[in-house]
Amino acid sequence: MKISIIIPAYNCEKYLNRCLDSVLNQTYNEFEIILVNDGSTDKTSDICDEYKAIDNRIKVIHKENGGVSSARNIGISKSTGEYIMFLDSDDWIERDMVEKLYNNISKYDDIDMVMCGCYLEFSSKEKQILQIKLKNKTYDSTEDYLKEFSYYRDKGVFGYLWNKIFRSSIIKDNQLLFKKYSIAEDLFFLYELLPYCNKIKVIEDSLYNYMHENEYSLSKSNKEDSLYINNLFYDKTKEFLYNTNSYEINKEYISNGYIQGISHYILNNVMCEDNKIKKLRKLYKSEKVKEAICYSNPKPIFYNIMNRLIKFNLPITTIAFLDTYKIIKKRNVKL
Repeated sequence: MKISIIIPAYNCEKYLNRCLDSVLNQTYNEFEIILVNDGSTDKTSDICDEYKAIDNRIKVIHKENGGVSSARNIGISKSTGEYIMFLDSDDWIERDMVEKLYNNISKYDDIDMVMCGCYLEFSSKEKQILQIKLKNKTYDSTEDYLKEFSYYRDKGVFGYLWNKIFRSSIIKDNQLLFKKYSIAEDLFFLYELLPYCNKIKVIEDSLYNYMHENEYSLSKSNKEDSLYINNLFYDKTKEFLYNTNSYEINKEYISNGYIQGISHYILNNVMCEDNKIKKLRKLYKSEKVKEAICYSNPKPIFYNIMNRLIKFNLPITTIAFLDTYKIIKKRNVKL
């Protein structure tokens, strides 16, 4: 079998048929589907077995609930394909996605990852679909690819697995496994995988349809989680960029991201607590904040002002600014 398509499934009865139908109707059909039912409590299990009965390319694994990382790890261990793709069970793919990704990675022995664009569908009262189209390009190394790290991060396609195909030997020969995190398992897996890649190819086609539903954001997390997650993202990203000789060219970008996260943490959490001045002083003196503030220079006005207040250690002025900012926001004035 040429390609293994790994699909973890948990309580996705509403979307799973659409996902599987989109894969089975591909223009290229030399693949296996490894469907991992992760302890679902709805009809997901039955749907998996129904599809297995009608197509012998589908392998179904039923397991106790352990999260998406454990489901993907089991999928990898059962895969036989020369290449691996990971899909999310509530999404669907364009009819020629597998063919186009396969054709671009199989032609060359030294290309280890191919990435495509996508459509982002936002579930709201009025359905919105945003096309993310990339530029055709081949990178001679991971280091070369990461010179455009900020471009792909800002496009929203860097840290996901679903718009990519990988040479399976990169994963298996290096014994790469997903680790369980509360967020961003895709991103942190890529951080471990990319240093082993030779060439990386990007194609302009938008081939994946990603559903934005109940999206997690730092501003919606509790006060402990938002600071922890911001620190985790910064530490993991910094380590990854150091390991790929790409930190210097990207240090301002990741520092901007970290200070923006700190700004949201202050606005949504610290400003709602007692002892605000004391907590801000402690935060502004933390080693991570002091390090990031040396390189950050965000352009948006709000973040630029917060950057200066943090840099010059002005907690009282920070509180006054954010109190004013909240009043302005209530009046729907952009800052």
